[in-house]
Amino acid sequence: MATPDVVVWEADGKPLPWLGYGARLAAPLRAMGARVRVVPYRRRPLTPAELAAPVHLLSGGETTSFSGDAATVRALADLTELLGRAWRGEATVLGVCLGAQLVARGIAPGLPQSLPARGMEAGLCTVYGPGGPLRVAELHYEDIHPSFAEIGGVEVTHTNGHSRVQGFRWGETVAGYQFHPEWSPRDAASALDRHLTLLDTRHADPASARASVTAGADAWSERTAWELLVAPAVRALGLRAAQAA
Repeated sequence: MATPDVVVWEADGKPLPWLGYGARLAAPLRAMGARVRVVPYRRRPLTPAELAAPVHLLSGGETTSFSGDAATVRALADLTELLGRAWRGEATVLGVCLGAQLVARGIAPGLPQSLPARGMEAGLCTVYGPGGPLRVAELHYEDIHPSFAEIGGVEVTHTNGHSRVQGFRWGETVAGYQFHPEWSPRDAASALDRHLTLLDTRHADPASARASVTAGADAWSERTAWELLVAPAVRALGLRAAQAA
């Protein structure tokens, strides 16, 4: 089996109608000509050829990174080896939501589990990064423990009052985002509609989460996904970027 350019590690769940968590990550890179393979890693292990891909995107999902099930244990073992390659500059690894939590655990295996004191973060929320505030989609009841910011080589790139580590870099080729840069306001609304029970159980104010999508839509930018997810993959693959989002 040939080695793909990009492997999207797709976790469990359907946040959008008919689409898994990896769909929005794969689409823009396929459109640019990259050979992308979406791997349902909770159902089967990655093959050696897939693990050898130069770019890896880890999607969000619905099973905690602290699950002791066989799929999570196997994924963390594969990821630890992959992160060693990335630290040496041999691969690029980008994680989103659950994917970012897995990457953080791969970097710091002793990291404690963290449930935000303010409850679930959901809707269109504001995070603060190097370029100022960003309006981004969120859907998580677990986050990256604040002590991750003290791990050697880790740089926190995005934060807010809900979660200290909203985004991070580890070296030059590894990054993670607790939020979903790839989701549009319409995607965010759909994801919330599909998780109403979770919102009612975990969110301090479910109505405000739903209202935030309408209120924050004008401040959302497609360019965020380009800068945080697509551009690093494009650079790693040496693809010609005809135009930015």
